[in-house]
Formats: sequence, C-alpha cells, structure tokens
Amino acid sequence: IAPVNDFSEKTPYFLISEAHFVENYDATLGLDYPLSSAFSKLLQFSVKDLDIVRIPRNLRNRLLKSILNYYSYHIEGFGKINSLEILNEIFCE
Repeated sequence: IAPVNDFSEKTPYFLISEAHFVENYDATLGLDYPLSSAFSKLLQFSVKDLDIVRIPRNLRNRLLKSILNYYSYHIEGFGKINSLEILNEIFCE
C-alpha cells in the first residue's frame, strides 16, 4: 500500500484509491494540487529528515487528514484516529 511518488507536471494529483499520482483530479478520492504537491514533497524524505520539510500549518493539517483517509481506505478495520482532533482542541483553542 505504499504510495508511489510519481508526481510530475503531467501527473499532478494524488489518487488515494490507486496510491499514485494521476493526470486528472478526482474530487472523491483525490488530493487537490496543493495537497498533492505537499504529499510528494513529504514522500521524498525519510522519517529522520522530516524536520527539513516546510509545509504551511493549514496545509499540514489537511495533509494529515488526507493521509489518515489514505490508510483508512487501504487498511481494512483501520478505524478512526482521534489524536488529531484532540491535539487541535488542546493547542488551537
């Protein structure tokens, strides 16, 4: 289920159901251009180097939700993770 980072000018949209970047945007199971671009950037780094990645906060939050949707789509019984909502309540309100 690992996503393929084949982001390019010709394939600028990530499609959750196919786990790779595609030519045409699908509003149902796809990420828009800003999210797709940020996701591609994130996929270029190893976990130990993620502190190098600079993604604006609002986009980071949307991207995290999209990644959770991705895993939920591909892993049966993944369930709902409440951590993001809890952290938002503590730090953003």
